Amino acid sequence: MAQKLNKILCSIFIALFILKIGAQEKDYKSPKTFELFNIKRKCVSAWQMEQLKSGVLIVRLDAQRKSIMHLLQLGDTVSALYLAAVTAQKNKHRVRAFLKAYSFSKVLFMYNFFSDSLRAGKTQGIFLDSNLLRLPNVNLQNSFYLLADEDYIFNSSIGFVPEDSADFVKEHGYPVRKMAIVLKNKYGHQLKSPFPYFQKDRTLSKTLYSFMCLNDPYVFFYLPLVNAIKYPKRVELEKSYTPERQVQIVEEWNEKLGTYFQNLKSNFPLNIPESFKPLLY
Repeated sequence: MAQKLNKILCSIFIALFILKIGAQEKDYKSPKTFELFNIKRKCVSAWQMEQLKSGVLIVRLDAQRKSIMHLLQLGDTVSALYLAAVTAQKNKHRVRAFLKAYSFSKVLFMYNFFSDSLRAGKTQGIFLDSNLLRLPNVNLQNSFYLLADEDYIFNSSIGFVPEDSADFVKEHGYPVRKMAIVLKNKYGHQLKSPFPYFQKDRTLSKTLYSFMCLNDPYVFFYLPLVNAIKYPKRVELEKSYTPERQVQIVEEWNEKLGTYFQNLKSNFPLNIPESFKPLLY
């Protein structure tokens, strides 16, 4: 009898606890809270769009450096060099797609392992041309830039973060889906709607396409480490990474940016509330 009574009391306690949590969430998600968040979203997005138009988009290229070095440490030089060749081919197609189909702002390219240098303001010698060769004389002249990655978008765990604490906040949350393009601010936080901050790859085909490897400098970087003189002659890529599909992806996203900007033009110059200005970076 006592055991049964304890179970009943325990059930009542749990039910009351859940109701309390629900009430707290309801209070937190009040209409005023949503309204303020929506105003922030629209103001910050409009400001970011205006700044990007006169600023720079920096496309970060995944160098797969850790994976390649791991394969080399395991002694699997064949797989390491092949991964380097695949990575180089994908990145070339991505760079050339942006150069061909992106027109909204100035665009620059760099490997993702230069991210710390970029944040520190050391930008000379980190940017790449269409052959993935360094451009020694290119500096980041504009103070405003956004980052474009191939990455997952998240159900973000962070709201709008003031710049004085942005460097200490990391994006966490549940990954929703990998996107061909995800736009982030200079602290690596994904942007928020209504900014068109991501672009899906709608390719369903898993067919592999073969591409000839040229004397790629990215592959040659690893050759001295393995005392090899040969590099892969051909690589196979999924359709998503073919030149044609990469161009289509960038074209679709570039059109979204242009449409959003045109819809905002009547609001320029923006009248940003003073309390929102710490969120503009």
